[in-house]
Order: sequence, then structure tokens, then C-alpha cells
Amino acid sequence: MKITIIPKTKSREPFLELYPPKLANEFLPDWYKEMELGSRKASWIRHHLGDDYADERDIGKGYTAKKCPAIQDVITSGIVIPLWGKMYIGHEYDDEGKPIETHYAFTGDQFTGKKSMSISTNEHHHITTHNPYQTEYMDVGTRVDGAILKIELPYKIIVPKGYNIFYSDPFYHFRNDIRCLTGMVEADKWGYITFPFSIENLECSIEPNTPLIHALIYKREEKLELETRAGTEKEYKDIELDIMDFYLKEKDYRKL
Repeated sequence: MKITIIPKTKSREPFLELYPPKLANEFLPDWYKEMELGSRKASWIRHHLGDDYADERDIGKGYTAKKCPAIQDVITSGIVIPLWGKMYIGHEYDDEGKPIETHYAFTGDQFTGKKSMSISTNEHHHITTHNPYQTEYMDVGTRVDGAILKIELPYKIIVPKGYNIFYSDPFYHFRNDIRCLTGMVEADKWGYITFPFSIENLECSIEPNTPLIHALIYKREEKLELETRAGTEKEYKDIELDIMDFYLKEKDYRKL
């Protein structure tokens, strides 16, 4: 399947050249690249004989999170969209240390001649806001006045007919500055996206090329039907055999 990404305007072409979106398997988290897989032998010994026994004999690590196929699949699937400039977020405080005004800036605005400002009456470009009532009762980090910030994607993502994009914060990159809100888009019909984000750190700066969004492309379902019921004896037996086979073969579920 071919996915095409183009700038929304010519002025945005430098973003795509300098900090292009990449396949997720080309944007792996540092912890994942540095972590050892561990070994089956060490896992068995640590489980049955204990960590002290394994440590005394320098047997090594058992299987780590890097071995988990569910984690492997999610961090190597889809596309990672990095931040296409440097973002600053800061606050002014009163004498008691309470934040009284939110300030923010984005260096990507230099390519467009407009500025992202902390005061809603000024002209915005990459960073805009939603009115406070739009996220009322949601546990998200907003501007001091209650408005949630959002950043405009400078690209259009072109997908085949019938495909959606699931956008989410790239959880396994473990950022602690902002957190993008999850969303799902019928991407073959609409390709112009803004990402609302929660401010998780009142004083932070985020470097260009930092993973910002994880995009998973999938075929749209016509209709989803849900049934809940008790299982049959055969189904329970099949589940039992599947689990036994999984552990006896010592493989992950993709190789059964």
C-alpha cells in the first residue's frame, strides 16, 4: 500500500525536507534500541530458580519488554510524524507561584510569516486553540484561561480509498512535555488535521524532529457487529490448547 505525504503549501516544503515523517520502524525509541532482548534460558532460570541464583552465576537477563510482540508491532507499524520546528511553552506566575498566563512559541512560524501567540486575539498559525467549553470536564492540561492548544499539521496525507488514519501520541517514546489527544479520521475524505494537545509540563521546550504523532493506517470497516455470550465446550478446549501450545513451543503468537 502506498501512502503519499505532500506539503499543504509551497512555504511548508522545508519542513518535509528537514524533518520528514518516516515509517515507524525508522523512528524507534532510544530505550528500545538500547534494551537487550534477553534470553529464554535466563527467563526460565529466573522464574524457576530465582533472581539471586541467576545473578550469582551471571546468567544474564530474561526476556525484556523488547521481546513483547505487542510492543514490537505497535512501535514498528505505521508512520511517525516528528515536530517540524522547536516549540516553547512557559508561564508567568504570581507571588504565590500560581500560573497566571501561558506563553508559547513555535519556530516553524518563521517559514510562514505568522506567529503562534499566547493571546487568543492575535493572529495564529501553527498553534491555535479550542474554546474552554469544548474540553470541559476533560482531564487535560490547558492554557491558564482553560483553552486547549492545538498544532496544525503542515502536510496532507494521501491514502487509498476506503482507508482511515488513527492518530495518537507516540506513547513508547515517553515524552513528558505535551501529550497529543487521540483521534481517528476518514483520511481518504479529509486530509487537513490539527492535533489538540495537553500541556504536561508547564515549562518545557521540544526540539525539532522529536516524535510528535503516531499514525496508523487501516482499512475502514463497513459495519461492526458485537456479540457477547458464553463459550461452547469446544471453544473453551480450543482456548486451553492454544495457550498450552503457545507455552510449549516458546514462540510468540505470530509464529504459531
